[in-house]
Amino acid sequence: MTRDHRAASAALTADQRLLRQTPTAAYHSPDVVRCRRLLLRKLAGALLLLWEGAPLQRSQPIKEFLARGAAKRLPLEQLPGYAPDLHPLEGLWNSLKCREWGTVCCRDFAELDTALRRAKARRRHKRHVLRGCIAECGYYLSSSIQASVDTGAEVLCAADTSCLMHIGGGLHRLRAGVRAMHLAEILASVEGE
Repeated sequence: MTRDHRAASAALTADQRLLRQTPTAAYHSPDVVRCRRLLLRKLAGALLLLWEGAPLQRSQPIKEFLARGAAKRLPLEQLPGYAPDLHPLEGLWNSLKCREWGTVCCRDFAELDTALRRAKARRRHKRHVLRGCIAECGYYLSSSIQASVDTGAEVLCAADTSCLMHIGGGLHRLRAGVRAMHLAEILASVEGE
């Protein structure tokens, strides 16, 4: 038995695209910076990076990369210490390991890379699974909510409290600048005028 391992980095977009890098050695700060540069090149618009608090991600090269302007498009949302249920990629890795790979036993890294590439290709076509990984963590906003944000509205109104909490949390995490308010709050504020 060997203790060799393979590191991986991945990104899952709201439109269910999966990007991944699997370097041949352990990740170091410059590798993380290269991965983030790739994300900025491949994906348009503002991104939200979920960060699990690994020391590698607090290193000086990463701080410098963010300070040089990357932080404008790539804000960080730090997750609690151990919170796999809040990270969509954890659900994806679990799905790959339990469903796509099953009991794969690879002789070497080349065979492991091939198995990973094939599993990713199969999973990429199952968009409902990718969408589920995002929704399960509470980061998915429906197209109607996204459309509301795109209008430039300052307030999003709803009458269902649980729905409003979910939407409000998603808007806060995305730093959308839209306030979620219950219909009763709006009516109460109008009544006082």
